[in-house]
Amino acid sequence: MLDTLVPMWYQLAVMSGSRNRSSITHQASESPAASDAGGWANAVATRPSHARKTAGTLVLLLVTAGLTSQATLTDTTGVNEPCSFYSFFDWTFQPPESYAIVGPSWSVSVRTTGNDTVALVDVTMQHYPGNPECDPGHGPNSIGIQVSKALVRSAFRSDFVSAVGQVAHGEHRDGFSFSAAVRPKNEPPDPNGAVGWISTSGGHVPTLLPVAPSLDNYSDRRALTATITPDYRLPDGTVTNGSPRVVILGPGESLARQPFDPSFAGGTLASIKYDYSGSATQSMTLAFLGTVDGTFNELDLDMGIQLLGNVLLPALKNDDTNLFIGVDLTQWQSFPTNFNALDTFTFAGGTNDALPGFLIGTSEVALGADGYETASPFSGEVYVAGAIDGEVPEPGIGALLWTGVLLTTWQARRRHKLKAA
Repeated sequence: MLDTLVPMWYQLAVMSGSRNRSSITHQASESPAASDAGGWANAVATRPSHARKTAGTLVLLLVTAGLTSQATLTDTTGVNEPCSFYSFFDWTFQPPESYAIVGPSWSVSVRTTGNDTVALVDVTMQHYPGNPECDPGHGPNSIGIQVSKALVRSAFRSDFVSAVGQVAHGEHRDGFSFSAAVRPKNEPPDPNGAVGWISTSGGHVPTLLPVAPSLDNYSDRRALTATITPDYRLPDGTVTNGSPRVVILGPGESLARQPFDPSFAGGTLASIKYDYSGSATQSMTLAFLGTVDGTFNELDLDMGIQLLGNVLLPALKNDDTNLFIGVDLTQWQSFPTNFNALDTFTFAGGTNDALPGFLIGTSEVALGADGYETASPFSGEVYVAGAIDGEVPEPGIGALLWTGVLLTTWQARRRHKLKAA
């Protein structure tokens, strides 16, 4: 149910304070600040420039084929700065709307078409450094992300989509994210006519960062044995395994955080695999799926976290069946669901609408042409046996520059929280 969805973007404003291990109920707080917030939260208080829209931004109206005119999307909290950008749009879903900026630092185009039931959102984003440049010596980059996503506005159900991408920029990287959501028809529009929202953001990231995973055992009776393996994406797009860690967690115990190196054997950290057992064995792979230099693949794990926030998700288990679980963190982190210890979820054909991004099979789950795939989708019940998380231990330059942008995102999306009947 979408009334439990809580955006995770605010987690970039909180480092070690993003999680409370004394609680087994996982949900976002009412404020992005935390008592143990660390450096990123401190940076929020000193970000005087992130709250304004860059003067002189060129706004373009687009004309869609077959339509005489197209309304302008309302950008409520736009930022276009040398090293980061962000736009949040109130969306009426119909009639077609558009928005575009060209420079000074980023080029962003958003266009919607459709009717009162189905809408298509076309988004293109690119780093187009102007003056001042984010990083001297880097000229205009290739297109960072170019996607078309369809949403359905039904009578009683919300809908949402998201996408991420990264593209090399010299020896550095540019990262981009897009998400959109619409409320059902049985809910009235906002006073301005909006029934949904669209957001875009991105930034220039010069440094690879390590990622520190953790695991909690929620059982008060059983030990949990786990093998945690980092996977590294090589330049040719294939994946090689790093050195695994084997841990045994007693009832109620948590794994101490130890970061994985961001690079290994010429590759970059792109996914983490958890194999855990108490009775049956569950194998869960986590990755941010999107485009890497224009090709669908797993993003750098640290890039995904900087785009969508520190990872926190349920470790699912079935005591009688060995399961393979793939989690597209792009979908999960964009629209996560609160969860509690021992909550149960029923899967049909490998999926459950309450857990976006999850795919469960009784045979191996592997990366396909546009997402995870399995030859044997699982149908049955699983329960929350623990919690898995991952975070960037120290903020990089990109994270510090994005702090204000992503905090603004969190605040805007809190105001536009979706509900479903």
